[in-house]
Amino acid sequence: LSGQVSEDAAPGTVVALMDITDRDSEENGEVHCHISLGVPFKIQSSLDNHYKVTISRALDRETTSIYNVHIIAWDSGSPPLATNKTIQISVSDVNDNAPQFSQSSYTLYVMENNAPGTSIFTPTAFDPDLDQNSYISYSFRGNIQDSLVPAYLRIDSMNGTIYALRSFDYEKLKTFRIHVQARDAGVPPLSSSAAVNVIILDQNDNAPVIGSPTE
Repeated sequence: LSGQVSEDAAPGTVVALMDITDRDSEENGEVHCHISLGVPFKIQSSLDNHYKVTISRALDRETTSIYNVHIIAWDSGSPPLATNKTIQISVSDVNDNAPQFSQSSYTLYVMENNAPGTSIFTPTAFDPDLDQNSYISYSFRGNIQDSLVPAYLRIDSMNGTIYALRSFDYEKLKTFRIHVQARDAGVPPLSSSAAVNVIILDQNDNAPVIGSPTE
């Protein structure tokens, strides 16, 4: 037997229905049942020989995605006779986790006079959800300081790699901050962001200048 339940299903949700019968009479036909310990499910009698397996506590697919639930039934005869059956219950995913970066902020050092078009950094995020809910796209977010981002940087939406579109000049720009957003493809989508502090390093690319003498 097998079944499936969403990880956001509430306690009390029915995940399986079954009949447990004993053709004997009186005590020999009186049935008791028990469910394996350590699983977030319980078994309850509904009508006569009808039983239902329900959720007993919150589920989390990212912690456990499949449960093998063992059900034991026995009669009141002497000696009692017993049987057992296993139900495999799969927990389906919901988009309940936003992508997370390994750090909330990064510091990036870039040497001035860098070659345009080269990658300078890749801040990656991880989403523990499944399939579409775990697909991540990247973008720049928030305030764009002095419009530097579109002029100097491009981000690959698929993998988060940041490219320098032009050379930095330490004498004109020494540091700035950008925010990278990671957004999943769930419905509704969830997102998070990380700050990247960019520090431009100086090269010895300017000769001394001797000014005109003053009288």
